[in-house]
Amino acid sequence: MKLPGIAVFASGEGSNFEALCQQAQLLERALPHRIELLLTNRTNAGVVQRAKKWKVPVSVVSHNQYPSRAKHEEAVIQSLQAHFESGQNPLFAVVLAGYMRVLSPVFFTLFRSHWPQSHLLNLHPALLNDYKGPEAYSYAVQRRFPRWGITVHRVTEELDGGPRLKSSEHPVFPWEQAGALHKRFQSFEHSLLTTAIRDLLEGKTS
Repeated sequence: MKLPGIAVFASGEGSNFEALCQQAQLLERALPHRIELLLTNRTNAGVVQRAKKWKVPVSVVSHNQYPSRAKHEEAVIQSLQAHFESGQNPLFAVVLAGYMRVLSPVFFTLFRSHWPQSHLLNLHPALLNDYKGPEAYSYAVQRRFPRWGITVHRVTEELDGGPRLKSSEHPVFPWEQAGALHKRFQSFEHSLLTTAIRDLLEGKTS
C-alpha cells in the first residue's frame, strides 16, 4: 500500500527537519507516514548530515547552478517528480522549514499542475500580521516586543501569506538577543510544525 510522503525543503542546520523525522518515527504505528525527501538549495547545509543520519534521501538543487529563479524552480519540480512519480509514495505535502528561497509564480504553477491535492506549508517565525520576511527574531528584539509568535501557514504567492493553520505566542525576555531568542523558540517551532502536519494527516484541518 502506498502511504503519504512528505518532502522537506530546508537551507540551514535543519533542527525542524530533525523534529519532523522524530515525530514521524513516534507516530509510525498509529499514523504511518514518512519524510520521503529532503531538498536543499545549499550543498553545505547542515541539514544534509541530519538527513543522512535519518536515512532520508537528499536532493541538492543548488540555485547557483541555474541562470534564473525560474530555471532553478523547474529543476526543483523535476527533483520532486523523480522521487514521487516513480512508484514511490504519493506526495502528501511539501514543508518549507527554513528554506531561504522566495518561490515565484513558476513554482506554484508547476506544483499545482503536478500535485493539485498536495499541501504546501511554511513555518514562519512570526505572526503573519506582525512581520514578513527574514530576520524575524532580530526584528522582535530591536522593536522590544514583550511577546512574539510563530506560525504554520499554507504557502501562496504572497510572501509569508496564505491561510494560517496554527500559531502560538510566547514571552520575549528584555535581556535576550536575537540568537538566544531564536534558540529558545526552536522547541516551540518544532512542536507547532509537527502538530500542524499531524493534524493534516489525521484530517483535522481542511
